[in-house]
Amino acid sequence: MLVQGPLVPHSTRRGLIPAPVMEDADLAHYRRFTPERFDRWVRAGIHVEGRPDRVFIKLHTHGAEDRNRIALLEEDLPALYEDADRRFNDGSRYRMHYVTARELFNVIRATEEKADGPQERLRDWLLPPPWALPG
Repeated sequence: MLVQGPLVPHSTRRGLIPAPVMEDADLAHYRRFTPERFDRWVRAGIHVEGRPDRVFIKLHTHGAEDRNRIALLEEDLPALYEDADRRFNDGSRYRMHYVTARELFNVIRATEEKADGPQERLRDWLLPPPWALPG
């Protein structure tokens, strides 16, 4: 399964001239987190067909470059989590769930199979946690 992150065209300014750019959910020292970026990720509305109420936001980084360490671990990720929890985790309109790649796969497959229920159950829908594997 390939889970596509948000690709959202938008414009920025280079001096006085608007310039088209593509938002691709890359987090790095050269693509810092901002609440406006988070808004674009939410508006992309990536979801399983028939379930627009479950929006998936997949972000990525390109490895552990030293230049990214301070930008991401010390500044941007705490700001991202604080902004996400403040604006998109009110428990009624929005509920945030932070998941691993395995859990994301499971939630997507459970959603495709029209499963409902507690997120904890959906996180382990097909693939169990590694410590639960025989052997």
